[in-house]
Amino acid sequence: MPPRGAPPAAWTWNRCGGCSSPPRSSIPVGLDRELRGKSAGLRTHAVVAAASAALGYLSVATATSQGEDATRIASQVVTGIGFMGAGVIFASQGRVHGLTTAAALWSAMATGLCVGMGATGLALALVAVTLLLLGPVNWVSDVMVSRWHP
Repeated sequence: MPPRGAPPAAWTWNRCGGCSSPPRSSIPVGLDRELRGKSAGLRTHAVVAAASAALGYLSVATATSQGEDATRIASQVVTGIGFMGAGVIFASQGRVHGLTTAAALWSAMATGLCVGMGATGLALALVAVTLLLLGPVNWVSDVMVSRWHP
């Protein structure tokens, strides 16, 4: 951290190396959604993660330099992504679509916030769990549904 009140230019630039990390870490999840033809794909997930990282960083930087609550900006990011997720959810012919994509966007947001707030290990763990849930667990779910609901 730079000294209190000092312009954090060099420190911010070094830290912003992390700004490329959230989009990179969200690429596997976004690619999964893209390959499945979902409404929010690779670019959407990367942008959500990058913006969330920037806002997470801003949240921590503001709290450090001005004595504000670090969760204020982050909580608004969570609220905002909820509205975005609601936009990809729709009902058609009595079935709801887009819930998994909305959850994946939520995960991209959380990944970005984790990186922006300095919890890179947690972000990587979240990406791994999300990929597990979108891949093998999705396959098991499809097999079970086809077996019991032909």
